[in-house]
Amino acid sequence: MLTLKRFGTLAGSYGGDLQRWPRQLRDEAQALLNVSAAARAIFDDARALDDAIAAASALEGATGRQPDEQAALARLRSGVAARISAPIATRKPGRWPSLAEVFTRLRSMPFPAMGAAVAGAVLAGLLVGAISVSEPAADSVLAALLQPAPIHRLWD
Repeated sequence: MLTLKRFGTLAGSYGGDLQRWPRQLRDEAQALLNVSAAARAIFDDARALDDAIAAASALEGATGRQPDEQAALARLRSGVAARISAPIATRKPGRWPSLAEVFTRLRSMPFPAMGAAVAGAVLAGLLVGAISVSEPAADSVLAALLQPAPIHRLWD
């Protein structure tokens, strides 16, 4: 089944004439056009772009390029312009940053701030480790020997 998003991508690539579309997709595209007003709107936009490309090709026929090359170049330019003008996806609230985003932020931090952040993380880890250490079980000598000593015992 051809989705509306995929249909839009195909219309942007092949235009508003189903004869230029791959044979295996034409029937699905026609079926979607028959039932979806949104698909018809996308297809009408592609057809309008094709008409604009044809009109521009007629005006620029003296440039030495073949009309097919001009149409392909105009379609490529319009697709690139649409992608450039589209809003940049921002990070959604509640989503954890990716590893690349974290490293980019760390690289842009000044050195003292980075040192303070690392020192704070180390101190927080030591504090959590000191608080969560439990006493070894008294019934097993081997378990008592293998348990690490709590930090407060180092000061005794």
